[in-house]
Amino acid sequence: MKSWIFFGSIVALLAGIIVYNKVLNADESKGGFGAMGGAQKPLSVTALIAEPQNVSNNIVATGTLTALDEVELKPETSGKIVMLNINEGQYVAKGTLMLKINDAELQAQLKKLELQKDVANRNEERLRKLLAINGVGQQDYDIALNQYNNVISDIQLLKAQIAKTEIRAPFSGKVGLRNVSDGAVITQGNTVATLVNTDKLRVDFFVPERYAGIVSNGKQVSLEIDGIKEPIQAKVIATESKIDLASRNIKVRAEVINNKKLIPGSFAKVKLNVNSDNTIMLPSYLLIAEARGKKAMRYESGKAIPVQVETGLRTEDKVQILSGINAGDTIISSGIMFLKPDAKVAISKIE
Repeated sequence: MKSWIFFGSIVALLAGIIVYNKVLNADESKGGFGAMGGAQKPLSVTALIAEPQNVSNNIVATGTLTALDEVELKPETSGKIVMLNINEGQYVAKGTLMLKINDAELQAQLKKLELQKDVANRNEERLRKLLAINGVGQQDYDIALNQYNNVISDIQLLKAQIAKTEIRAPFSGKVGLRNVSDGAVITQGNTVATLVNTDKLRVDFFVPERYAGIVSNGKQVSLEIDGIKEPIQAKVIATESKIDLASRNIKVRAEVINNKKLIPGSFAKVKLNVNSDNTIMLPSYLLIAEARGKKAMRYESGKAIPVQVETGLRTEDKVQILSGINAGDTIISSGIMFLKPDAKVAISKIE
């Protein structure tokens, strides 16, 4: 009895194998059975066409207003102040005498040298006339001429020392707070006051290196300053000659005419308008971040081809493509995170 049961089991197993093989062959002839069949079906995706467009965008940077000219007024010599013409907050013209240190001793030495100069001058003239008629030797005349020139040099040196007892405004500007009093004794290098030219102010700011070619002298920028309602227009006057290696930014300097409301040291928000004509903008979600940068998936001949891209301007939802994608390229817009390179795809819709 057991032998018949065993024999029946073997027959049933063989019959099952035969039926399975027939079903498998039938599925293969119809184009495959799941993952065991032939070529996989293309993945259905959506796409969009890269088209050039004009883009206007603002680069926002920060900076600090500084005076076009600013100097600390310091004496070049020590001594007692005999004249002080520094009124805090006053505007002074270039060349205005602001402080004088006692130079009575130097003036006395100058008067003495002036008398020596007259004597040396007369002696040189007398010997020059005698030399013309051979009444004196060349050596005697040379000694007299040398004495006269030495006195002239001593006078020039003394006048330079006297000039150091004065502080004059090197440019027109506004005087700051005074640190000394009339009659005080000051030493060389002490700060007497500050002088600031506030007619024009400047602001330094940084922009990314990719905009270095856009920012040129004369370009207008807008300044937003706390306490002032309306934006103030400034003009780019210079850019740094090299890119900062650490930040990959370039330093830009703009100049603004003071409307008497601007104060050096104020914080400023700088807005620089950047217009890009015929540039490609893609939705930011189409870009995949990688260690080497960013990539997008381009549709080519039924396949998904990854392409490295360089980006530029950004808006709320789009990114400028500087390189990697050309106008007219078809860019896959769905399922990009799951697509492998050269994966077969079929476009179901162009957005």
